Amino acid sequence: MRRSRVALAGIALALALSACGGIGTASTTLRISTDNNCGGAYVLKSATAQVGTVCGGIVGYPPVRVALRPGERFEVIAARIIGTTRYPALQAHGSAISRASSHGASVTYIATRHGRATLTSTRYCEKPVNRECVAFAIFVS
Repeated sequence: MRRSRVALAGIALALALSACGGIGTASTTLRISTDNNCGGAYVLKSATAQVGTVCGGIVGYPPVRVALRPGERFEVIAARIIGTTRYPALQAHGSAISRASSHGASVTYIATRHGRATLTSTRYCEKPVNRECVAFAIFVS
């Protein structure tokens, strides 16, 4: 059930991004568009999922839900610049994931154990709670 929700979310995201120039019709991968101020602020890539935040560079609500397996590596890429906006790396909360490495706007994580974790931002939030919003809700099982 979780995988079908992630798949449906990915399809919806692809449609939303294609409407604002985020995905070309011949492309099978997500691209962050920086030329029309309509790209996703963050993209999460793993072996089983590839999803991003909403078009327009805002971290939306509700958060993007991603199901991973223990030991699975994934990468979160922040758009370097959309228009004149620079996006900071997301902050990880929860013990289900750990940060493995970072390089520029890209951070690699490992799903370490069963549980839940979140990746949050304090900037460019659609609906912040306590000055923070959840960009990705990670479920490791």
